[in-house]
Amino acid sequence: MALTRRFVAASPERIFAVLLDPASYGRWVPGASHVRGSDPHWPAPGAAFHHTQGAHLGRLRDHTEIVHVDPPRSIVLLAHARPVGVAVVTVSVRPAPGGARVWLREEPAPHSRARYLKPLVDPLLWLRNLVSLRRIARLAGA
Repeated sequence: MALTRRFVAASPERIFAVLLDPASYGRWVPGASHVRGSDPHWPAPGAAFHHTQGAHLGRLRDHTEIVHVDPPRSIVLLAHARPVGVAVVTVSVRPAPGGARVWLREEPAPHSRARYLKPLVDPLLWLRNLVSLRRIARLAGA
C-alpha cells in the first residue's frame, strides 16, 4: 500500500471541490492526459469518469468509478488502468488549523494483476501521489 500525506492550506470543502470535479483529474493525476467525460449521476457511488492515461503511442483509455463518497471527509475510487491493473484509491481529508490534512492511499484492488507488482511499484506510487497532493493543493488555491 502506498500512503502519502500532506498538509494543505485550504479548507476541506475547497479540497473536496477539486476531488469531486471529474475534469480536474487530468490536472492532478500524473499520467492522466485527458478526461473524456463522466456519467450523468456523478458523483454518486457507481458513477465513473472516463480518462486516457499516457502519451502518444502508449495511451490507454479506461475509467475510474466512485465506490464511496462522504464529502468533505473521504472519497474511495476504483481506478482502472488496464492492462496494468485496478487500484483502490482513498483520499481522506481532515480539518487542521489553517487548512486540512490530506491522506492519499493507493493499493491494488483484490484480484488485480497489479498486486504482483506491489513491492516494486509502491515507492513509485508514493512519489506520484506526492505530486498528486501538491497539485490538489494548488488547484484548491493553497
